[in-house]
Amino acid sequence: MSIGLSQTSLPFALEGSAALFSEERQEIYDLDGSAAAVVADLVEPQPLAGLYDKFDTGMRNGTGWLDAFLCDLSDKGLLSIKMETRGAHPGRALRSILPFDRSAISLEASPDCSAWFSAWSHLPRSAGAPLRAVAAPWRKLGIVTVTGLPGRLVPADLLPAAFRFRVVEAVLATSSSIALHCASLIMGNTLVLLLGEPGAGKSTLAMCAARREMRLAGDDIALIDTAQGVIRPLPLPPTLKEGSWDRFGDDAGPAIAMHRTTRQDGVEVGYLPLPGYSAPPEIERCVFVAIQRRHEGAAALRAGRKQDFLRRLCADSRSSSGRASVEDMDAMIALLQKGDVADLTYSDASDAADLLAERLVR
Repeated sequence: MSIGLSQTSLPFALEGSAALFSEERQEIYDLDGSAAAVVADLVEPQPLAGLYDKFDTGMRNGTGWLDAFLCDLSDKGLLSIKMETRGAHPGRALRSILPFDRSAISLEASPDCSAWFSAWSHLPRSAGAPLRAVAAPWRKLGIVTVTGLPGRLVPADLLPAAFRFRVVEAVLATSSSIALHCASLIMGNTLVLLLGEPGAGKSTLAMCAARREMRLAGDDIALIDTAQGVIRPLPLPPTLKEGSWDRFGDDAGPAIAMHRTTRQDGVEVGYLPLPGYSAPPEIERCVFVAIQRRHEGAAALRAGRKQDFLRRLCADSRSSSGRASVEDMDAMIALLQKGDVADLTYSDASDAADLLAERLVR
């Protein structure tokens, strides 16, 4: 594994003061003596272990400071990290393959990651794909490298969340589809998309629905293929916050424990494989459901206005260009014209799942 400054960073000194420029963030960062010494050493790429050997004893702040400093540089896009794992764990590397659009990304991790990598176990095991995402711990750090994206260094306890985040970034950077923030359910040949603000409980409601006559097809993201006029769920592991841990902790079965971890925003989450996952069938009908959680009251499902849902789709979607083209809008309008829309208000996710199963299965 090698580490060095990225091509979009520039170390310099003016009037005896060291600093570092980030082209990516358009920022200048002042460097104190210890930071300047590390940055000077990173001008030429070198093994990560070699960097630590140099500063292990010579830095009065210890390697804890070096861990934090390198993670900060990495987060700002100032580091180039290259990791070669092929052959490092022959026959023992953890592998899955995540399909998206008409492509796929190979997910790989070292055997040390088995506790959290099991959240991806609903996917087929394979390593052959155009893109490759690799995760590995190193001392108190975690390393993630993804084809086409800068590598990332994070504290070791953030590795599961950082890996998931970088995989999503790779998909969004590569896909020509529009990414819609939602949870996806399959009922026969019907695709149900749960839309809502952060904290509305999309993942919890989807997991409850998966215990009924519905099947959870993806958490967080579905891809709108505007050229084909279809929506494909991205089969990511569900992300469950602490309030749902007791309810769903055993849903993956006795062989797989839900891995609890911390995201970079400080939120504690748990990851599970998609329960009962299989490749989605050919979809004949789409139902868009906008959910809103209340403090009390029975679940209620009402017909929505497609004009309002078009605005919601635009607000909750992201294209690679950052803008919606005329063709994009035409495709979303066509999907809404053929589909159904509904507004769901609820206070209890189990009641809401019962109502969805009762009203939408046909």
